[in-house]
Amino acid sequence: MALYVRQLQLGPMENFVYLVGAPDARETAIVDPAWDVAAAARAAEEDGRVLTHALLSHHHFDHVNGVPDVLARGGIRVGIEAVSEASPMGRLRGTDNQVAIHSKRYKTNPLVVTGPGAGAAVTAAGVLNDIVAITLMEQRRR
Repeated sequence: MALYVRQLQLGPMENFVYLVGAPDARETAIVDPAWDVAAAARAAEEDGRVLTHALLSHHHFDHVNGVPDVLARGGIRVGIEAVSEASPMGRLRGTDNQVAIHSKRYKTNPLVVTGPGAGAAVTAAGVLNDIVAITLMEQRRR
């Protein structure tokens, strides 16, 4: 299985930011957008790609401080959506984590990566932190 992945080392802490997507699509997710979103966007453009999604692995400041810049670019939604129980995410159990990549090639059957989470307490705390952060960002935008 082929997958486009580009690793960037950005910011004063030299954090890894990833660009991920289907190899034959322009749509690209930025994973843990931090420090220099413009540099990540330029890297995607160099590869003929465009940022369309943002994925957060966890809520440490050095992994999410670029989220406001991602949202300011437009075209990327952040929020919670209901999914069908028949979907890949609808079949998750316990504290499993999952990323589903939808593209032109994977439109009806997304490319799905699933793995163990960090445990119920850590996962719940991370989700709660994300909800609070999204709420605060939305309040600032108004």
